[in-house]
Amino acid sequence: MGAQQTMTLIPGSHPAQELKKRVLESSCYGFRTMHLTPSQRHARNQFIRAYDILNSGCELYSAHDIMTWLMGLLDQFFFFGAMTPLWKKNPGNEMDWLHLRLSEESEIESVGILGYYDNVNLRITLLTRVWGTNVPSTLDMLLGTLCHEMTHAFLGIFHDPNQSLYEEVEADELHGTVFLELCSAIQDTVRGWSPNLMSLYYDGEATWMPRDDAPFIIDNTFIPLSSIEGWDPDYAGWKDPKAGRCRKGGPRKAAKKVEFYQPSLLD
Repeated sequence: MGAQQTMTLIPGSHPAQELKKRVLESSCYGFRTMHLTPSQRHARNQFIRAYDILNSGCELYSAHDIMTWLMGLLDQFFFFGAMTPLWKKNPGNEMDWLHLRLSEESEIESVGILGYYDNVNLRITLLTRVWGTNVPSTLDMLLGTLCHEMTHAFLGIFHDPNQSLYEEVEADELHGTVFLELCSAIQDTVRGWSPNLMSLYYDGEATWMPRDDAPFIIDNTFIPLSSIEGWDPDYAGWKDPKAGRCRKGGPRKAAKKVEFYQPSLLD
């Protein structure tokens, strides 16, 4: 039987070191299935399945719904299901939960960023293009960034600054030592779920490069890079910033609507 993954979390009440220790012990260091709860195993398996579907070469709509679903799965596996209502029978006020936004526009002027977390509005923004460039954010970039920003959210919501050292969370624009260790462990764990997930964006890998065939988002739809006119793998960006037509010409076919949902916790 899997271990019981329980932790009573109160916003703004926990030392950063305690939060890191509990996440690492319950998920990042419990690679073997026997160390995971049934809900963690379900979340992991659903995440792998969704990732494989997204990489199948089909055009899938709606990107926002899919990424929100994946955010809920990551929350259940790593963060005790504390930040999203995906696993709650009575989720209550939706404004109390973490939100996700996909956008081409950034509210932060910082060239090269892939996303950011707004602690006031409990909202993660993932950018569909690397800010300040014409480079599309691929699925692997978006998921690696989602892990990064969810770590910001978890520490931002639940850590107590009075019980945590400045360098653990607040330093280097909220990239303190606890954040860096926890974020790297989470990204590394997800990459270990499946050989295909080894291409996930990883903050600790300076030489990381996107796959040539990775899907990205246009018009709230995941489409494969290989189907887009103007994509040059060697350049790793757009030759023509206005590119967006299918290589064969003409409008793109309607994207397939795929329902990502949780029919049962254990199926």
